[in-house]
Amino acid sequence: MNNGVPDTVYTINPQPAVIIDRNKWTASFAKPKYASLTTGQYILGCPTGKSGHFWDQGMNPSGCPTIQLGRITKITADSVYLSNVGLNAITGQGYDNIFLSTVK
Repeated sequence: MNNGVPDTVYTINPQPAVIIDRNKWTASFAKPKYASLTTGQYILGCPTGKSGHFWDQGMNPSGCPTIQLGRITKITADSVYLSNVGLNAITGQGYDNIFLSTVK
């Protein structure tokens, strides 16, 4: 929920390889060809070896924890740039799924 407005989560396919800069806490990845991305949206991930679902583990202990990969700050013809990278985000494709979180 974002100020009482529900979020909608979409899987990003094919899964991009995320590159994280831990000195600046930013990230980037190649822009997926058909993804409809906008600045301000959040990119989420779920770690590998879990169910591949995207809910809060505190609310559902058997579910997969959500990792905030970052908030989209810039989009170019071929790249997406993120800020607000989560502490538990990892470089590469080590996720079951990567999701775009949008507000309806």
